Amino acid sequence: MENASKALIIAGGVFIALFVITILVFFFQNVKIMQSEQEAADSIEQAAEFNKQYDVYNRNNIYGSEILSLANKMENYNQKEAEEKGYLEIGMQVNITQDIGTYFKKGNYVASDLQKALANLEQKVEEYANVSYCGKRISDLSSMRTNELQELFRSQNKLAQLSEAQAVMTKYTTLKAEQTEIKSRIFRCVEVENDPQTGRITFMKFELVG
Repeated sequence: MENASKALIIAGGVFIALFVITILVFFFQNVKIMQSEQEAADSIEQAAEFNKQYDVYNRNNIYGSEILSLANKMENYNQKEAEEKGYLEIGMQVNITQDIGTYFKKGNYVASDLQKALANLEQKVEEYANVSYCGKRISDLSSMRTNELQELFRSQNKLAQLSEAQAVMTKYTTLKAEQTEIKSRIFRCVEVENDPQTGRITFMKFELVG
């Protein structure tokens, strides 16, 4: 009888232990599920917040100035954020369907191509702007009337250089106009891709429409 009682007590203890273990396993499984669900919700929220800054470019009336700003934004992100935090880089492709001056020719451009073309254009504009005649920069001379230019060059006995200066002014104003034109042209977003795991935008494609 005593042995049977001991066996019953042991069996009860085992049962209680198994019951406690089962409860603990169930509890920890639920905790893990809740953590996973919370992480998934956080990831979705973070992706939505991240995408907001790029969703504003997903439209049909984007100025060239915005496209150029977006190129800088993406390149900065790829260099500083994507590498450090392990996210996929963001890519862009811009289809310029016709020549815009001499620096933005017809073709497909990625962000770095746009940055390079703009930098080359701005550098050339600055070079011409800093050329001087009669103590004045081309950027200043180009805003003067023809009679004012003639009077200035005549007063300094440099009238023979006027035609040369005017040729430089023409190149300068042409490039300045190209700067303005690329920034004022209209583009549209034709494609957006997202990372299937994080939901973050990873690629945007644009084309010139006007």
